Amino acid sequence: MHCDLNNFYASVECRENPTLKDKPVAVCGSIKERHGIVLAKNYIAKEFGIITGEPVIHALKKCPSLVILPPDMQKYEEASAHVRRICMDYTSQIEPYGMDECWMDVTGSRLLFGDGEKIANEIRARIYKEVGITASVGVSFNKIFAKLASDLKKPDATTLIPQAYFKKIVNPLPANMLFFVGNSTSRILHRAGINTIGDLAASSPKALKYLLGKTGEILWCYANGLDETPVCDQNYEREIKSIGNGATALHDLNTDESAKRLIYMLSEKVATRLRQNAMRCSLLRLHIRSFDLHAVSHQRAMPIPSQSAGEIGSEAFSLFKHMWQFPYSPPIRSITVQACSLKDELTGSQLSMLDEFAAHQKRDTLEQAIDKIRGKYGYGSIMRASVMLGCEHEFLPSSIGV
Repeated sequence: MHCDLNNFYASVECRENPTLKDKPVAVCGSIKERHGIVLAKNYIAKEFGIITGEPVIHALKKCPSLVILPPDMQKYEEASAHVRRICMDYTSQIEPYGMDECWMDVTGSRLLFGDGEKIANEIRARIYKEVGITASVGVSFNKIFAKLASDLKKPDATTLIPQAYFKKIVNPLPANMLFFVGNSTSRILHRAGINTIGDLAASSPKALKYLLGKTGEILWCYANGLDETPVCDQNYEREIKSIGNGATALHDLNTDESAKRLIYMLSEKVATRLRQNAMRCSLLRLHIRSFDLHAVSHQRAMPIPSQSAGEIGSEAFSLFKHMWQFPYSPPIRSITVQACSLKDELTGSQLSMLDEFAAHQKRDTLEQAIDKIRGKYGYGSIMRASVMLGCEHEFLPSSIGV
């Protein structure tokens, strides 16, 4: 089964304030802090054509009476945790997909609670009664079609895609309804004459691989109902593939010094998280978004695997200088530093000289001491002087996904 909480952020806000029930409501980022996009909207706002991810300014043009609310993540986390507890009454195999979605495997629960449809209806009823919001639940024989089913009827519905006749339900649907078929992939498929999931299922796997690489073969399997990916247990921890932090500047950056301050601030956060997870990175990736939202990414191998803020910051700024040349390059809106190709911190690295090894150990000891100070007195208790000069007035840190 796949459980999807309908318009989650907006639904929680309307639950908290019943006077909003009959009004168009959108939860939005702050325009002042340059995160002014629609994060969630209720169904009344949706009727005005408002979509998730569009700028607040555009949403207000469509609906001048739109009620705009700031996000309250603590409130949403509490509601999400309550829903998870309800699901745990039926199975321990619960795999979260963001705060408002999760997969569940209830194969072993049917003797206790009934078939999938009965369990789904019971869970939906409990979510509405105990949490005060609605959910759509898809029931099928694999994860891909369970998620597809939950998208077919909204809000507050249970939808089944049985294995015996899934093609009758699935094949006429647009290809972009299939999990992992985003806008770019959808355009490529459309140019190849593949417009429905049935078209995708009937295509040659080799032709799809030519069009989309390995993703093409995976999508062919999904379209033909061949997904056998298990639902992970609730205590399962995914392997960390990368660790990154990004930030948007309050004002566009147009000097090397202002960009350097932001890069080192982000490198500090990335290095701290690497040490918390006992990892070093072998590859560094830098993402830059200009004032006109044009995005550029480059990556570089680290000289040696590192968890040092100084080493990561130095390499990241060197990569930045390779990518961006003021005043010829445009002003910068946001930067993200991402550590990739992670390995265990105990894995040995080849160093060229004994004194280099000693210097490396000294840096590690220093940064571990900094971690202890921050752990006791707070993150801002000790910072690089160069970072302190601008971080309070220029930058708005916002963590990206691991």
